[in-house]
Amino acid sequence: MLLMDYVTAGMECLSRHEYQQAIDYFKKVIECDQNYVTAYYIIGFAYYKEKKFEEAICYHTKAIKLDPANAIAYGNLGLVYTAQGHYEKAVDCYEQAINLDPDYTGAYGHLGLLYLARGEDDKALACYQKGIELDPNYARAHSGLGRLYVKKNDFDNTEKQIYKLRELSEYDLADELAEELQMHT
Repeated sequence: MLLMDYVTAGMECLSRHEYQQAIDYFKKVIECDQNYVTAYYIIGFAYYKEKKFEEAICYHTKAIKLDPANAIAYGNLGLVYTAQGHYEKAVDCYEQAINLDPDYTGAYGHLGLLYLARGEDDKALACYQKGIELDPNYARAHSGLGRLYVKKNDFDNTEKQIYKLRELSEYDLADELAEELQMHT
């Protein structure tokens, strides 16, 4: 097989949530090209999905060493640190991802959640608004914004976010937000 055949096969496995198979294919990519940065952060992401966090950190770190300007690797590393409960490290990763790529929508949503959890509501609001500005259909940002509105007892705006999530066919997120709203009213 050629390098791109391994990439294609690995991506197909990843899309089917066959993470170990994806890891195996992308390790073959690295055997073909040790500088193929995408392979490292995809392996890291697959390990994250498998809850093998130390391995995930290792591969994301390798991706960052190969390409210190890789926003996706920093964002994915932030996911791992969040899952481990290392919130300060996660915040640092998301902030670095945004510094490297100010249009990295996902980083704003994840960073907003962390700010909200820390009680930094103004920073959370700014993250959610920026995420929605970049992608008006970014469901996680609408969900986070709705949670912020619940916290502030702004139930009309919470309802608007629930409606937007349903409009986006994000029924699970809409239902979670509606439950949270119900608990506060």
